[in-house]
Amino acid sequence: MIRFIEHQQMDTEKWDACIKRSVNSLPYAFSWYLDIVFPLPSRKRLFLKYSFTPFWVQQLGLFYIESEDRHLLPDFINAIPDSYKFIDLNMNHFASLAPTKEINIRERSNYELRLNRSYFDMEADYSKNLIRNLKKSKKSHLQIFKNDSPKNLINLF
Repeated sequence: MIRFIEHQQMDTEKWDACIKRSVNSLPYAFSWYLDIVFPLPSRKRLFLKYSFTPFWVQQLGLFYIESEDRHLLPDFINAIPDSYKFIDLNMNHFASLAPTKEINIRERSNYELRLNRSYFDMEADYSKNLIRNLKKSKKSHLQIFKNDSPKNLINLF
């Protein structure tokens, strides 16, 4: 049975274990990330409750351990309370949902770099333009650095 629960009702240890084991795991779905934004983020405007994809979250949706569970997505969509009058969510790339009268689906391109291969193997697939840009970046002495302040990122945004 699928049911809608509030954030404070979540068992975060079980949730994180499930996300970790899921075949379509993404960092956006772990509780530490969802403590910043909710899986069904919502707002109210003029007494209308709506859901949207917040900044800094690329995709959400249904996460499952067995691939054959992807057919449950419509059940989860139907479990969203009627109080949500508008929903605009970026679903993860495993989502398969057919458009209906109530559901409008818009496909968007998404580029993910799979890191389960060696750099050498990945580099073999790079375009000539990317290889040229990497050479330019080496000449420019660009540096990667960690732990910049979140404030700097927010200011850049």
